[in-house]
Amino acid sequence: MRWKCKDIFALSAVLMFMALLCGAVLAGAGDADKGKRQYDQFCVPCHGKSGMGDGTRVNIEKLDPKPRNHTDGAYMNQRTDSELFKVIKNGGFSMNLSHEMPQWKHLLKDSDIWDVVAFVRTLADPPPKSDENKYAKDTD
Repeated sequence: MRWKCKDIFALSAVLMFMALLCGAVLAGAGDADKGKRQYDQFCVPCHGKSGMGDGTRVNIEKLDPKPRNHTDGAYMNQRTDSELFKVIKNGGFSMNLSHEMPQWKHLLKDSDIWDVVAFVRTLADPPPKSDENKYAKDTD
């Protein structure tokens, strides 16, 4: 069988698409151990050490609404990783959530944010039942 130029082009396009898709999937996979270090530094003051939304700033600054309880599996398991990424990167206001949630895009790289997302996923009770949204990636 002889390959025609258009066949080679089509095959190349399919292979490039698959490579990009695999790259996006792998880029979205965060490291929960690294994420815990970032969480401890940037998130604990509001969300608390255990993620229950009871950090030291809650009462000192009278935060209203209170920070999200990351241990609330009923809520957290309904959020995609992409949604968590966006709210961490761009702040609560960007997702029609609390303006009290700051944007971290100026201090954290995208890879750091994916690490935080991976760590936050470990806090939910009950834990997520599936990984269907685990690698969803959208960095707008």
